[in-house]
Amino acid sequence: MPNEATRKLLQEIDENVDVQEYMKEVCDDMHIILRKISMCVNFNRADDHDSSTGRDICEHHQYERTMHFLMNLGTMRNSTHPGSVRNCDVDSVLRHGNIRERCAVLMNMLCHDKKYGIIRWLLMRVTCADNCEKCRNPEISEGKDESTYIPSILTTLNANQLIMYKCALGMCCSNGKSCTPPELCAKKDIRKALCRVVNYSRKNTRIARTIETQQQYALKSRDAVPRLSWREWALVRASLSERQLCRESNWPYRDELCVTHNKDQKIRHHNNSSFDTNHLWINKYKHDTQYDVWKRWASCEDDNLAHKVSCKTSYVGSEYMQHAPGSMHTVRHDVTLPWLTGHMCWTMVESSAFFIHADGRHEDTIAGPSGHTHTMLTFMNIFHNFDIEKWTLICLVWLVGADHRSVYEVLSAASRHGLHVKSKMTSIDAARSLLHNITAKKNATRHTTKSI
Repeated sequence: MPNEATRKLLQEIDENVDVQEYMKEVCDDMHIILRKISMCVNFNRADDHDSSTGRDICEHHQYERTMHFLMNLGTMRNSTHPGSVRNCDVDSVLRHGNIRERCAVLMNMLCHDKKYGIIRWLLMRVTCADNCEKCRNPEISEGKDESTYIPSILTTLNANQLIMYKCALGMCCSNGKSCTPPELCAKKDIRKALCRVVNYSRKNTRIARTIETQQQYALKSRDAVPRLSWREWALVRASLSERQLCRESNWPYRDELCVTHNKDQKIRHHNNSSFDTNHLWINKYKHDTQYDVWKRWASCEDDNLAHKVSCKTSYVGSEYMQHAPGSMHTVRHDVTLPWLTGHMCWTMVESSAFFIHADGRHEDTIAGPSGHTHTMLTFMNIFHNFDIEKWTLICLVWLVGADHRSVYEVLSAASRHGLHVKSKMTSIDAARSLLHNITAKKNATRHTTKSI
């Protein structure tokens, strides 16, 4: 887990107004892209009706349906992934989530979607060459009518970067190249192909950690930066035992979860706060393993209890958990998170060049140069307001705050994308210098604006 100096740095970055505003701008731009895609699909697929009212209803239904699909791409609902949330919380994350949640959602939408639907849609809307008929009018090239609605490239995007990526994927015929057939492009691993645009090698730097030793490197909830949101807790709770939630916490809904089943009444409450809530699970599911009970609870297969637990415990990890005074606040933050962090999964190869160089600088290492940072910087470069310094700081909070990578490993990956840091500085000092640069640039811009 990050040491005290690192945690202090991450908290400073997370509390920085400029970083938070920039993260919000990127998520707002992503929201605009999702709406644009939904409008395009809605316009092209809406059925013709005699009644204008019927057409409006159909178009609205198609728009909402597409938005729902795109939002679901933002999460895999996997409690082992830091920042993962439920499907219904993705829109909330884009609007006002923390850095870890927002990075996880952006990564899922752009990179983890096996069909790469969003990034392919964006690439098909940019013209890479005047002599490329396919790029100039992609819909017509697929045999559609010339009146088909074709949206222009969004002003929130970097057209030049999209063109470069399009050429790298072979989706155009500029410079004498031949276009890749659509079916081959659909099967291509776009993430790997685009990440090769920037030379980045991390081979033979790490090996998998043995399963027997993983748990001793598990992250405690109190050590995560930023603090878990109620959306993250709502997903994490599904992997925690019912005993941990009810017996180790004195939260106000404990009595309501102390229930027994009755044939005449679905749920009967007990007012006795000392009632052993685990007794219910032992009696009802006495032939199941503990894992089966957790799985049933998480999937709400038991309509009587599991759904009620799901609704009530969402309050535990939210405002009450964050603002409650006294012992309850402390106990809840002692929970061991189910996240599979880089520290849990990997150990360094001490003979690798990266480890030797880091050890010579007395830098912490966890799993080698950060591939997540490399991927995020590659894909976020499609936005017009891409800022390498701010994105590096964001990746620090996202990855180091979840014990996934060290500060040195994130900075090493960012340096391949053009980040300039003084070589003699330690990674902590270099990161703090980036944070000061951002504040200084904003103050300078504000002073210039006032002078004008």
